[in-house]
Parts: sequence; C-alpha cells; structure tokens
Amino acid sequence: MDRPEDLMINGYMIWQERTGFRSGNEAVRLYEAIPPQRDKRIVELCAGSGAVALMLLASGKARRITTVEIRENAVALCRKSARENGCEDRMDIRCGDLRKISDILFKESFDTVVVNPPFYPVGSGILPKDPDAAASKYELYCTLDDVLAAAAHLLCEGGMLYMIHDVRRRKEILQKFQKYNFIPTDHKHCGADPAALFTARKISKEGSL
Repeated sequence: MDRPEDLMINGYMIWQERTGFRSGNEAVRLYEAIPPQRDKRIVELCAGSGAVALMLLASGKARRITTVEIRENAVALCRKSARENGCEDRMDIRCGDLRKISDILFKESFDTVVVNPPFYPVGSGILPKDPDAAASKYELYCTLDDVLAAAAHLLCEGGMLYMIHDVRRRKEILQKFQKYNFIPTDHKHCGADPAALFTARKISKEGSL
C-alpha cells in the first residue's frame, strides 16, 4: 500500500510505499546541491520513486526532467506522483535498465545528470530483506561503472554530473571519473554518515572541453 508524503516544497507530495524503503536524507542533499537547471536538459538515473526529480520541479530548479529507473513498482509510484502533482507534462518517466541506456535515451542528449546510486558492491554486507531497500543500497542492478558509463553516454561535452556516493569509495570514484572522461570539479562530505557529493564535468576523449 502506498501513501502520499509532503515534500515540503510548494505543496508537492510524493507517493511511496507505506512500509519498506523510502527516499530520505541523501535525496534531499542531492537536490539541495544542484544549482538551478531551468534552461538545461536534465536526467535523473536510479530515480526510484522520483523524489529528487519532484523536488527539482517543485522548487522551480528544473522546468522539465527525465527519469530512469529499473524497478516497475517505483516507476509506477513516480508516475502517480507526477499525475497527482499535475506535472505529468514536465516529466518523461522511463522504466528501463541503465546498463542498456542506449536503448532508452539518445547519446549526448542531456546537459545534466543527477544520480543517487547504490553505495555497496554485492557481497560487501548483508542484503536487507526488503527488495527495494536491497536494490537501493547494494549494486544488484547496476555498479558504479554502469552508472558512470550511462552518465557519459547521456551527457553532452561540458555537461555536469551530480552524484551522491560513499566517501569511503572516493579514490575509486575519482579513478573511474578519468576512465569515463570526467574531470572532477568538487566533492563534499555530507556529515557523519558516509554520503558525499561528487561533481564532475564531461570532457572529450582528447581531454579538453
């Protein structure tokens, strides 16, 4: 059973499961870190039930946004939130596997990618019993490489990536930025928990904008 929850921004609500995994502080931190994107083409990967996308629309930071999520139940909730908030015409909600991103969206068709992917590799801990919590925390459907490869495919040259990830994987993340033609522009530890904001700019294969 799903229920509406107040996003605390201009009366917007988000529909999420009554029990099990729900978007939390990491989504809020990601939203707060993203500058206004009103004239940008923006896509959220690993979008879940659409919390970040909805906050961007509710606040006016984005005029339109595309979302990509593999779990059908989360996509259904995102579509319900879009409908109930009257922003269906400003959300392009895609259900699909970002590991096959070229089958979902065109190459270099976005200026901004935002993503709050799972932090932990499979085998690095005990999976939560709730399947949505497990998919949100562990790399069951996509790895860090998969996320960065999809972001690199979608971003035009000079486009920006905003990603919340585990600060303990900082060295790995910075190495993989180079692998996928990103130049890091900043990273900020978000507090006592392991979440950190990483930002990077897409460059050409030759290494210049």
